[in-house]
Amino acid sequence: MKVIRVKDDSRNIAEADFPYSMDKAEQLRFLVNYAIQAPSNHNSQPWKFSIHDDSMDVMIDKSRMLSFIDPHLRQLKISCGAAIGNLEVAAKHFGFEPIVKICSHKADTDVVATITLGNKVPDDPHNSRLFNAIIQRQTNRRFFVDKPVATPLLEVCKNLAAECAVEFTYLTSQEDKKRVANLSEVAIRHQHNQPWFRREFSSRLRRHTSGKTGMSSFGFASLNLPTPVARFVMDLFNNGKSSAKFNRRKILQGSPAIAIFTTEVDEQEAWLNTGRALSLVLLELCSEGLSASFLHQAIEVEHLRPQLAKTISSRGISQVMIRIGEAPRVKPSKRRNVDEVFV
Repeated sequence: MKVIRVKDDSRNIAEADFPYSMDKAEQLRFLVNYAIQAPSNHNSQPWKFSIHDDSMDVMIDKSRMLSFIDPHLRQLKISCGAAIGNLEVAAKHFGFEPIVKICSHKADTDVVATITLGNKVPDDPHNSRLFNAIIQRQTNRRFFVDKPVATPLLEVCKNLAAECAVEFTYLTSQEDKKRVANLSEVAIRHQHNQPWFRREFSSRLRRHTSGKTGMSSFGFASLNLPTPVARFVMDLFNNGKSSAKFNRRKILQGSPAIAIFTTEVDEQEAWLNTGRALSLVLLELCSEGLSASFLHQAIEVEHLRPQLAKTISSRGISQVMIRIGEAPRVKPSKRRNVDEVFV
């Protein structure tokens, strides 16, 4: 199978290099190449890995937490769940059944899950499509083309999320999107009213050519500003009003579908499973030529999360919200090298 290569070295992975003849430790280490392509909160890449004989621990990297935006480590652990989801798809592609054991929420450790490789299994065509999307998937904050997202595809995404005990609810009507836009607008204004939020958020903005973590300012309200200027403006000035209006327009005019991931409980296992479901859904969308980007604001503001659930008539707890649609591709975010994420 031909591997599509891109300029980012972390995505320049050769399938032929998979160490079939070596032990499980080396095989797990190779699979981490695919795990680190997962999306993460503000591209913080907050994961670490440690190999013990034939198993591997997945750990959170608290040094990469956003203490104001994500004080309970919910988004951080969802990100680690997405990395696990990518690894599971890759393991199946190379013929192994991944066995994931999620650690207790009360465990006094940074380890959130342990992964081993089980019996050999044949890769199926659908999983193979998901695997091929791993190095192509990229968060895209553009306005999406005004073209409906096919309902059968959204139903496939719903079923994929259900495999991880996560509910995937999609919204396509303009009325539903208006309700989401209203909540997002309130959330953005609330966040930008707080200097510590602006400072923490701006600290995650990076020039695309510099650094291996963080986000480009492309796609935010400061679309036409160079990243250093955008950071300066956000640090010193409350531009919540303009950001909220920009985001509202993007939801109403550039988001053919909105999807919300919800769970029955709000604890570590649910967060990790949300990340695993998110990984599968994003890979499915990418394999069909669609893009997605995140709408975190109404979930990050704690008192708005229940209102978001009511918007979709769900009794669950909102964990992730995304926009879905078609748009020109954007440059991939940079990633740390595999050697940098191992303990």
